[in-house]
Amino acid sequence: MEAQATFFDGETAADHAVTVRLEDSNIAISGPAVPAQDWRFTDLAAIDPPHADRPFRLTHVHKPGMRLIITGPVFIAALLDKAPQLRGGFNPRRFGTAALWIIGG
Repeated sequence: MEAQATFFDGETAADHAVTVRLEDSNIAISGPAVPAQDWRFTDLAAIDPPHADRPFRLTHVHKPGMRLIITGPVFIAALLDKAPQLRGGFNPRRFGTAALWIIGG
């Protein structure tokens, strides 16, 4: 599944039109002015919670200056199925990580 999106590289204020594609474990990003890159679902973070009437803004946890803005509702729904942590709310994986840090401390 593919969709059009807007990409910010975190270094300039310029926005870049890109194509995003859902793959098995990542989003593939490509565009004329953007080097091809893959963002694993586990490395994605939502900037804002997803809402049906707004674009969905993402960042990469290891590249926090980069932004990806997706507007296609069908693509966003498919992405949320593959990366449920982006929905927000209670996340058992984050809770388990936090619990281990607390217990370890």
